[in-house]
Amino acid sequence: MAQQSTPQQGLKRSETPEDESSSTHSSIASTNQPWPWSTMHSNNPYAQAGWTAQERQGRWHPITPQTPTYGALPTVISEASPDWISFNITTADGDVLDCTVLSPRHQPIFEISTRTSSSTGYLVTTMSQANGDLYSRIDWTPAPTVSITGVLHRQSAFDWIRRSDLARHARTVSIRGRDYTVEKYRDTLYIFTVGSTSGSQPELLMKFYRKRDGLRLDASPRAVQSGLIEPSLVAIILLTDHTQAGIGRGF
Repeated sequence: MAQQSTPQQGLKRSETPEDESSSTHSSIASTNQPWPWSTMHSNNPYAQAGWTAQERQGRWHPITPQTPTYGALPTVISEASPDWISFNITTADGDVLDCTVLSPRHQPIFEISTRTSSSTGYLVTTMSQANGDLYSRIDWTPAPTVSITGVLHRQSAFDWIRRSDLARHARTVSIRGRDYTVEKYRDTLYIFTVGSTSGSQPELLMKFYRKRDGLRLDASPRAVQSGLIEPSLVAIILLTDHTQAGIGRGF
């Protein structure tokens, strides 16, 4: 991963808090609803490690443990069910580094902001709940670290989001003791359960993509009820390109 540079134009330069908040709980799961949402940009730390979009024609099919590339699964798995819910993300520059995540009723759920750390001089991205409680923090140092309140103690981002054995364009992320696959196809991130060699097929849980009117996240009821939305948002920040931020290409 390329060395991080100091903030460039487009990023706010105010200092970020150095302290992390205490405990928090999922404000999304309590709604018992899922959601849709949007895509990525053009620079982020995972890209230099082989994170590339698959330029295959036709519908997307998730990879499976049986094959090193895309599996021959039913095309319906990539389609959002009617009971999924859309969550819009408002951002001035099309990047998730400074944005507001809205509920289906268009109420702010999370604020994501990026500032300069007063102690290190590197950029820090924080994700806070609507009440101001800090939920997660990413330090964009040459060796990025990430922490999520109640989910993940501070650790290397590369330890949390790992290369997948299934394909070059896939990553594995662990949330509450279970692994999930994040796969990039063109300008969309798909998050699904990891299938098994015993024959179980992966289940699509979320889809992050860009629409003409902004960013959106699609998520299944299971994703919401399992408390996967919030930590997945943090993973999306790490896996999304940030051309205007001076952070460098994604993981």
